[in-house]
Amino acid sequence: ERLRSWQQGVLRDRPVPELARALRRGTADQIQASTAQDVFVLGLLLYEAFSGTLLLESWEEEADAQSILEAEEGEIPVSFRRIKDPIARYIISNCLRKDTGSRFAVADIVNNLKQMRLNKPLVRLQHGVIE
Repeated sequence: ERLRSWQQGVLRDRPVPELARALRRGTADQIQASTAQDVFVLGLLLYEAFSGTLLLESWEEEADAQSILEAEEGEIPVSFRRIKDPIARYIISNCLRKDTGSRFAVADIVNNLKQMRLNKPLVRLQHGVIE
């Protein structure tokens, strides 16, 4: 039951590759929540925060999104033209790896965000809008 609500919540709009593959195979009940999945979703959220758009909206069709996420090989295609900060690009690209072992650890994200903060503020609220 917990997995079902988890799937229907944030992951419905921000799917994780290993969950997409498990749903296709009918083995989603065998998937357990993990830090690697949280890191992937954080990468999607950071992409949204820095670019102002959903990553999945940059893909042509919903079928493209499913095939990209379900594929065993290849990487997630990410357009960084709206994200100017090189550290943000680095963090996001390392969070959005298909291979769970290649994704950033939480400590890597924190350290890179600290570095980013040394260079400039991470985000600023201007009249309730993130800049």
